[in-house]
Amino acid sequence: MRWAPILLLLAACGGPSAERAGASTLPRAMPAEASEREAVLAELGRRLYAHLAEGNPTAILFEDGALRDLLEPDAAERARAVRVAPLHVHPERLALLREAEPASLCIQGGAEAQRGDPPFALKGAAWVFERALVSGRRPGGQRVALWIEGTFVLTDGGFGAIALRRVEDPRWEHSDLELATCDVRVEFGTPQDVVVVTP
Repeated sequence: MRWAPILLLLAACGGPSAERAGASTLPRAMPAEASEREAVLAELGRRLYAHLAEGNPTAILFEDGALRDLLEPDAAERARAVRVAPLHVHPERLALLREAEPASLCIQGGAEAQRGDPPFALKGAAWVFERALVSGRRPGGQRVALWIEGTFVLTDGGFGAIALRRVEDPRWEHSDLELATCDVRVEFGTPQDVVVVTP
């Protein structure tokens, strides 16, 4: 598959997760420049797809040190307790994503959170969202997709998750690819060809 080199690159570079111990994780608002927004969201979409295809969605979680940088102390303790809840992930089913290439990301529940906002008290304003429909496409056009749900936060090191609540098994031609309403939708062509559509 053409996205295999991207997968390897992301595994090497990582994001604001356990793979990048010591990475800066200060809360960050969504960039005002369209090109910066596209780059941040595109990186998230490809990294999420890669982690899911590997059967390892928890790789998107912030490490303990990052939580201390991102959240007020009490909130960081709550986050560490919540994020270990069983996800009932089936890695062999997630492997279905390897038959396709990253295609799009549909984000729901996106908003600008202020310092101290519940349920997790951030140390500063940041853009957050609650769920995303991650999809891939075969060269012939058939699509595969699944929902991933949690608390995702934008930092100066990129997006990561404070907690994950649900990872759906992927389905071919998922009905929500047509039905879901997106706060933000990211379409992937090539790494240089990204279109972001916001209602």
